[in-house]
Amino acid sequence: NRAAPMAINANVVDALQQLWLNDIPSKVNIFGWRLLLAKLPTRMALVRKGIIVNPRESCCAFCFREAEDIDHLFFNCPFSNQVWTKIYKWLNVEFIPFDESWKHFVTFGLLVTNKKYAKGRHVIWLATTWSLWRLRNHIMFRGDLANLSSLVDQITYIS
Repeated sequence: NRAAPMAINANVVDALQQLWLNDIPSKVNIFGWRLLLAKLPTRMALVRKGIIVNPRESCCAFCFREAEDIDHLFFNCPFSNQVWTKIYKWLNVEFIPFDESWKHFVTFGLLVTNKKYAKGRHVIWLATTWSLWRLRNHIMFRGDLANLSSLVDQITYIS
């Protein structure tokens, strides 16, 4: 019994094509691909699959206020918004929030026009989302604490 093929928005397809043009580790590209397709195992995804059964365990690892889905975790959470604000400031670009991953990816690429960063703009986006995901996992599985300054330093270093 095979699942029906997923219909993919043409904008998401364009974003996926841009994603693969970057010279970055495969695991980060695969992560970005899964993020843009909304296929990461967030807490809400695990609730939908019946893996998490207690609704209290579906909260965001950063703010503990909202259900943890992709859009909240990476783009709408107050902590993630602070991270993006600092990354945009580092790039000298006005922060414009978007709540869907592909819109954020494409817009980020369009906004970053500074010659110093333009070539690696999607690498910076991937470094930011990858670092947020890793921190989220370290909070969940190691008991780490979210440290905004440390995370932003890490992102700017690996970018």
